[in-house]
Amino acid sequence: MSAEPLVISIVRFAAVQQAADAYRLGATVDVRFDETDSQLARRVIDFATGLVYATAGTMTKLDERRFRLVPGTPTGGAGDREPRRPPPVSGAGAVEGPVPESEDRSLVTVTGRRT
Repeated sequence: MSAEPLVISIVRFAAVQQAADAYRLGATVDVRFDETDSQLARRVIDFATGLVYATAGTMTKLDERRFRLVPGTPTGGAGDREPRRPPPVSGAGAVEGPVPESEDRSLVTVTGRRT
C-alpha cells in the first residue's frame, strides 16, 4: 500500500473503474466529488461501499465531497469471515424448524407462506 493516496476526481461514472482498479491493486484511493452531481455521487458511493465490503477494506468520509478507500490486508479478505446467517423469523406464518427435504424450497418465502 502506498503512503500517499491516489486522488481521483469523479466526473462520470466511467472514472470509477480507474479508482476501483487502483484500489484492487492495493492503493489507498481518495475519491473526490467536486464536479459531480449528487445522483452520480450517490451511485459511486454505493459502488465503493460494496467494493470495500467485498475486499474487507474501509471507507472513510473525509469531508462532504471526499472519501478515502483503504484496501484490507492482502491475506484477510471477505473469504476469511464466518458466513452470515439470517436472523430467525418469528410470528404468524413463520416456518418453525427446517423445511422438509421433500418440499420444494422455491415455493417457500421468508415468512413461510407459499407464493
